[in-house]
Amino acid sequence: MPRIAVIASLLASLFLTGCSKESPRMMLTGSDYPERLSEWRILAIEDGNLTTGHRVVPYDLNTLNPA
Repeated sequence: MPRIAVIASLLASLFLTGCSKESPRMMLTGSDYPERLSEWRILAIEDGNLTTGHRVVPYDLNTLNPA
């Protein structure tokens, strides 16, 4: 009986996390594009340092250098 309760609670937690709201997506068409690059809020200057926006996920490319 405890095994069924554990499985049920795991399924319930997966269901609840799977149904969480996603962050809103920005859909742009033709004239909706910001006029200035700074309006995208991807990069900012704070205390003289260039920083990424709070929703930007930095990543590295995993490529091999040709020999």
